[in-house]
Amino acid sequence: MHPTSHEPPPGGEATVLTTARLTLPPWHDRYFEDLVRLSGDDRVMRLIGSGPWTRAYTLERHEQALRQWQREGFGLRAILYEGRFAGLVSLSPCTDPAFPAPAREIGWWLAPGLWGRGLATEAALAVRDEAFRLSTAALVARCHPDNRSSERIMRKLGMTFHTPGLDRYGRPCRIYAMPRPDAHRPHCEP
Repeated sequence: MHPTSHEPPPGGEATVLTTARLTLPPWHDRYFEDLVRLSGDDRVMRLIGSGPWTRAYTLERHEQALRQWQREGFGLRAILYEGRFAGLVSLSPCTDPAFPAPAREIGWWLAPGLWGRGLATEAALAVRDEAFRLSTAALVARCHPDNRSSERIMRKLGMTFHTPGLDRYGRPCRIYAMPRPDAHRPHCEP
């Protein structure tokens, strides 16, 4: 199975985000084999509700990511560190009625050899900022109850614990959220 080609999102090419150490391009067919390796790694997937992905399921999710860019103009991004694939960071619509619309969910995976360097936090901060530039009303993140590393990143993003819940696979998770930063500013009349 090979990924299919997709057109750029509405309005042309999507923006590549950059940070001090990272390049975060929109998802592309060229990252499919990287996703196969990452999603098949037990160390990465042990705290993901699905466990390691099959190649067929990875292809399905890869194609969903490409379609999301076409439909929404945002989505999954590769994390490139020193020019090489290091992981991914995602931004997707969140339809949970507990959060004001438009709510969006953020997530990240990083190759195990790069853990502990702050790269996931750096990528997530860039995508958090992108989410709020896109008029996101609330940013949401979920993690396995034992995933303390992701919880630390969520707090660094400015998120707070919201409630226990279920992930997309129906497994228990911890849900963190944050409102749009200017949502709590008092309205002042001139």
